[in-house]
Amino acid sequence: MKRSSADYSPPSKLKHTSLVDVLHGFANETTAHGIPRIIDRPKLISKIFWSVLVIVAFVVFFWQTYQLAKNYYAFNTKINLINSQSVAFPAVTVCNLNRLKRSKLINSDRWTDVLMYETDYDDTYYDTQSSEHTSPIDKLEPSFNPENGNVTSATSNDTEENTLARNKRPVSDRIGRPSQIPTPTRQELTDMGHRAEDLILECKFNNRKCDHTDFITTQNQEYGNCFTFNGDSHGGSFKRITKTGSKFGLHMTLYIEHSEYVGALTKDIGVRIMTHPRDIMPNPEDVGLSLSPGFSTNMGIRQVEIKRLPHPHGSCTNGEDKNYLMNNRYNYSILSCQKKCFLNKMASDCNCVVNSYDDYKGIQLCNQTQRHCRQRIEKLYYSESLECDCPAPCRETIYNTQTTFSVWPEDRYYNYLSDDIFKSKKYDAYFAMNNIFDARQNLVQAKIYFQELNYELVEQVPANTNKSLAVRNVSYSRLVREEGTDIESAAQGRQGQYWQPFILSLGPELNPKQFFIVADKLAIPTGTEA
Repeated sequence: MKRSSADYSPPSKLKHTSLVDVLHGFANETTAHGIPRIIDRPKLISKIFWSVLVIVAFVVFFWQTYQLAKNYYAFNTKINLINSQSVAFPAVTVCNLNRLKRSKLINSDRWTDVLMYETDYDDTYYDTQSSEHTSPIDKLEPSFNPENGNVTSATSNDTEENTLARNKRPVSDRIGRPSQIPTPTRQELTDMGHRAEDLILECKFNNRKCDHTDFITTQNQEYGNCFTFNGDSHGGSFKRITKTGSKFGLHMTLYIEHSEYVGALTKDIGVRIMTHPRDIMPNPEDVGLSLSPGFSTNMGIRQVEIKRLPHPHGSCTNGEDKNYLMNNRYNYSILSCQKKCFLNKMASDCNCVVNSYDDYKGIQLCNQTQRHCRQRIEKLYYSESLECDCPAPCRETIYNTQTTFSVWPEDRYYNYLSDDIFKSKKYDAYFAMNNIFDARQNLVQAKIYFQELNYELVEQVPANTNKSLAVRNVSYSRLVREEGTDIESAAQGRQGQYWQPFILSLGPELNPKQFFIVADKLAIPTGTEA
């Protein structure tokens, strides 16, 4: 029967109890099943048994809690193949591997040293070739002295060895390198670099003609002027594609103007091409592909979408709290963040930068006197020693590219190609290619297309949400307490037909038929008054 409030009378006098009394009272009154039995068991073996059960129960409880918490912060990766009738065509950025035109440097005082190096290199190279092909008899040709009429040998063994050794040294060592190669300004790149109307001889998208006006101009210090098709600056007029294969997509015939190359600035000939999302800043020097002249290159692309989880499951960012290049025009990317970190460090330590981005209009380009400081920062950047906070973006689109190529143009096709170039009024290109050799030194053909319209979705999914974590925790608690699967309930005998003999030996008070009901109430033995 239940007690009324009138049946309760407070103690007439408060007693001062010790900590041991408090703990003993707690052990006797707590609803935790095992702790009271540790206190009131008369036999030592019973106390030990219940102590072990309680310890094991707590260990299991904390282990399970740890696993739940660990799974809450974990995530699984799910990969799906998404079918689509059409996909957005990526932006395509193309650059000539040569930054500045040779003919444009002639009238520039800043670039005189570079052009003199080019001229000296050519003269010394051909003089060396002539010397190396001189016959041994010519090298031993005697000289005549008109004063005494004697003929003397002009060459000794020592002199011949010195001459051969001198001729075997690199040409650049004998004439020296330019004292300094200037960093071109944005205006110099615009005025002296390759232009879109010269580079892009022919353009087709989905078998429809396009031209240089469909490209926007970007700049970087590695390649100078670059040109982007389907770039974000064209607003909502982005291109979509509904068919796959090399007959569709973007086709370009590119004229690299090989005669305009500057050897002191460029090691390779050809173009650099990068496919990227329209809203991401192009970085062809880091993630692009180099295409050689004299070849037709097929670039089959596959789209991959990546979705990452933010805190607390991951560390991705949408870029709102990060500092990255051209953030007023492009969305966040790891490369734009890392380059911003690199240039910020150079600007603060060296008072200059090496790239003429809009973000650094008020800061001068690095010159020769700042070379050592610049090289120190570059070394830190390339060794990944700069402390840059640049996590992966929460959403990212990448294009996996598979390339194949063939020699182009074919010998007999050259005449048809030459006629087409003339009809398109590209006269500079027409007169620069007098034969098939010239054509293969100057022309690049590129075809960029989708291999399939399906795209791959790589998505991180949380192993547990707040709701699922709560459900798991409640379910586990109910399973442990209601179903009697915890160690203490098993010892009390809810599933006690196997435990009855052992439990009875521990104390006559234990009734194997006794069980505890736990739902949303306190756990109390059935039939006991509150």
